[in-house]
Amino acid sequence: MLTAMKIKGFRPTASVYRKADINGLYLTIYPNGNKKWEFRFLSPIHNKRRSLRVGDAQFLSLSDARNEVLRLNQLLSQGIDPIEQKKIEELNIQQQAQAQYQLDNRITFAQLYHEFGVFCSSSFGGGEPRWMPYTQQKHDERFANHVLPFIGGMPVAEITEDNITNLLLAIQARGTLSIRDKVKQVLTSIFQYAFDKKYCQRNVMKFLPVSIFAKRESNHFKHITTDKELSEFLYQTSSIQASFEVVCAIRLGIMFFLRPSELVGMRWNDVDFEGRVADVYSSKIKKIHTVPLSTQAIDLLTSLYGLTGHSPYVFLSSYSNNAEPISRDSLGNALRRNGIKNIHPHGFRHTASTMLNEMDFSADAIELQLSHKVQGVRGVYNKAQKLDERRILMQAWSDHLQKLGWAY
Repeated sequence: MLTAMKIKGFRPTASVYRKADINGLYLTIYPNGNKKWEFRFLSPIHNKRRSLRVGDAQFLSLSDARNEVLRLNQLLSQGIDPIEQKKIEELNIQQQAQAQYQLDNRITFAQLYHEFGVFCSSSFGGGEPRWMPYTQQKHDERFANHVLPFIGGMPVAEITEDNITNLLLAIQARGTLSIRDKVKQVLTSIFQYAFDKKYCQRNVMKFLPVSIFAKRESNHFKHITTDKELSEFLYQTSSIQASFEVVCAIRLGIMFFLRPSELVGMRWNDVDFEGRVADVYSSKIKKIHTVPLSTQAIDLLTSLYGLTGHSPYVFLSSYSNNAEPISRDSLGNALRRNGIKNIHPHGFRHTASTMLNEMDFSADAIELQLSHKVQGVRGVYNKAQKLDERRILMQAWSDHLQKLGWAY
């Protein structure tokens, strides 16, 4: 049980540590000297341990923190998860704000963007949010730099197609056509949302000119397609300077050729060592994607388990206090920092697809392993997973990598 004197006496160490009080209240002490109150509890909804930040010990006293935890425990006694309740309260705040906007009919574009972001990042009916945290972060960065400074303060009802056209042309003039197209895509969704919510009487995105926008040539992610290039890449990455988790993610990335977001989100619950498979949720095809594990992959995962097996995530971030995996940008950033610029982590998929086709594996097996959707009637009726063939494919691919110089 904590006292004010004990709290004052706790000193920072090289790593985060916690001190327990009562009723699930903990004091977390960080290496920088910050002390935060945390409530740890068993969720009555998810039946798993969760934690909720209660406040900063610099501003919230021990007695006030205990009172807050008593309130949270009362919610638990009613079968309410405090984290879910907080989400509901935040959503209610957004809905109340939305009602106020509708009353004065003067919602600005910045307010609209925030509301739309909350809507897209919320889960409805147990489904996945439209925007995952990484996606929202990227949209926020683009809009903060290219949109909000110009139309953020304008009432949505007063924004014209000329305003949007000039904004997009300004982005185009800077030569960032990919950003222009991504901003335009989000603006199209935002103004359709605004029109449906009656924030504006016309969807200005439907009246934009066409011919004045330069066409952007589609660029594939950087990738390599020959044994010589691949051997050089494997040699370069054998001494890459990065955390062990990131190094393993790069190695398993080229072996598994998953989408980077799917790879870094892998959980240990997804890995079946005995069955020699990993079942990873694919956001692209909206279902579980099975990855047969080669002998080399088993060895690498076993080594990694000794470091991150205590957490849910295979590729645990060393900065997240066991709560988050590494970001999908970590792989590309590590490659660039080490001077490897001829391949992008998403390009691992292009490399594997090209070379496996040259190794005479069936196109169906390769497409299944890439977790691509099979289009048309054939995709509807052909449910075969070709798992045995894909086991052979994945082992052959790891053997090929090893033959080219990959040291596992």
